[in-house]
Amino acid sequence: MLVVLMATLLAVVFVQSARADNYGTNAREAAAMKALIYQYFGHGWRGETMIRCARRESGFNPRAANYGDSNGGSYGLLQLNGVHRWRGETLAQFRQRMWNPYTHLKAAVRLAGSSGLGPWGGGC
Repeated sequence: MLVVLMATLLAVVFVQSARADNYGTNAREAAAMKALIYQYFGHGWRGETMIRCARRESGFNPRAANYGDSNGGSYGLLQLNGVHRWRGETLAQFRQRMWNPYTHLKAAVRLAGSSGLGPWGGGC
């Protein structure tokens, strides 16, 4: 009985690790985030570029965080950092706003419109 239980546990762990990337996002969640990125950036070169950026920056995890970023941390799909906070917005408020993929992508569209791909190193 114990052997069967251990084998089942190992199978579950193996399946979970096989279907999730190192950011903790599974294929279904990643597909949903890709579709959302295309909705905001279109299916042309901008959308394709932002898909590559999201893969690199967060692995399509909308709640990704880099607390070590020297600009107040980076958060969300495209890892927008704290320098892009609204005036008077605390880091906690900014983090919550950036973890919402809809408001995050809205901010990313605005940022890309004003700064191009510079915030993402010029490209992905």
